[in-house]
Amino acid sequence: MIMATRTNEQRNRKIKLVTFGQPRTGDKNYAAAVEKEVPYAFRITHAHDPVPHLPLIDQQGFFHHKTEAFYDKGMAAGAHYSVCYDMGESTFCSDKNLVDTSIKDHLHYFEQDVSEYGDKGCK
Repeated sequence: MIMATRTNEQRNRKIKLVTFGQPRTGDKNYAAAVEKEVPYAFRITHAHDPVPHLPLIDQQGFFHHKTEAFYDKGMAAGAHYSVCYDMGESTFCSDKNLVDTSIKDHLHYFEQDVSEYGDKGCK
């Protein structure tokens, strides 16, 4: 994400940042900077994926940037999802599944094993 903000500064281009199952990557100041420098930035989370909840929020102040698209069940084409605009954390999105987690949900996004994304061209 730092590279995305620097590229945006240097080339004055509109950068789009979309992440799948992103862990917390900085503190509240960092999250605010991402929002400012990369306005089109959102996190996609899948049901019981535990990784977006790491590191724990009370450890060293880690926090998410806002705008989360949360798929509570399946991720097939046309699947229902919720969008939360809260800065960092919302119990209306993935934070509602903090106790019941599944690593399988981290490894499979949009009905595909994420390890195959590069080979399949993210299709």
